[in-house]
Amino acid sequence: MTKIANELSANESPAGATAGLHENSGSASTTDTNSITNLQVLHHEVLPDTISGRVSLALRIVTAPQKIRILNYLVDRPEGAYTHEIARDCAVCWPPNRLGELNHGVLARVGLYALCQRPAIPLTNRYGGTSDVHVWHLVKTDGGLVGVNNGQS
Repeated sequence: MTKIANELSANESPAGATAGLHENSGSASTTDTNSITNLQVLHHEVLPDTISGRVSLALRIVTAPQKIRILNYLVDRPEGAYTHEIARDCAVCWPPNRLGELNHGVLARVGLYALCQRPAIPLTNRYGGTSDVHVWHLVKTDGGLVGVNNGQS
């Protein structure tokens, strides 16, 4: 167990000692402990220089299957991916919502941002009009985890 998990178990009251138990099953729920452990691990790591390394850190704490599929999809496409490609290939109804949630959550903590831009050559929709579709990229930011030593003293 990590230091924070040990502190939590040491400070747990007798009434809260069974808070992680399912009422009828008698088995402990590890969701909260795993989240704490994963966040604690991230606080003591140096952020990798590569986008794929940072995505690996993000995937330790992302639990939603759609978000995991999107991150894996974008990391394999450094040239970017259109919104409709992400929707189709990752089975996600509205990718901008999921990417926005990732940007304001886990990606900010690992120094990444899902950037959307209009394509250089706009796509034409089936009615002959200009499509509003965007291209999505994962880019590194200067930010990162609070409390992480990024090689600086």
